[in-house]
Amino acid sequence: MAAIRYRLKDLKAHRVIYVVDARQKSHFANRFSVAHHAGYVAPEVRTEHVGFGVVLGGNGKPRKTCSGGNVKLSELFSEATRRACDVVAHKNPEMDERERRAIAKTVGFGAVKYFDLVKNRCAGYSSEWVIILYLDGNTGPYLQYAYSRTRSVLRRAGEWNNASPFRLSERWER
Repeated sequence: MAAIRYRLKDLKAHRVIYVVDARQKSHFANRFSVAHHAGYVAPEVRTEHVGFGVVLGGNGKPRKTCSGGNVKLSELFSEATRRACDVVAHKNPEMDERERRAIAKTVGFGAVKYFDLVKNRCAGYSSEWVIILYLDGNTGPYLQYAYSRTRSVLRRAGEWNNASPFRLSERWER
């Protein structure tokens, strides 16, 4: 209640949004109701709870922020890059180390970003590495692979088309 009063009285907020775990929905509904009835919140001020899904650990239980059970974003990207580097090294052992690390960074960052964006904000999800870096299906690494393969095919098709005496019409080259 003190936080709501502070935001409205001292900060002069016209809209207060709490982005918190979806399990807190009834808690915030009760707090907002009491704040309105107590006269802390003017009728034109909006108070909202925006819930998001629960991030589950490998054991299927919610990660606990208070006890330090969550991973920092920088650690998440570092681990994704390291694991992607292992996959790239396994698939391309002859590749130069610098190139391998550059590809791993792109794949690792893309995997984490896509994994986060593809999920429904309100649905809970498990944050297991096997799922984040999975190379098939609706995943970041698979989409990156499909994109690079498509670019390669188009590049080769362009080389073939330019060398061919039977060039495609101007309309198809765009």
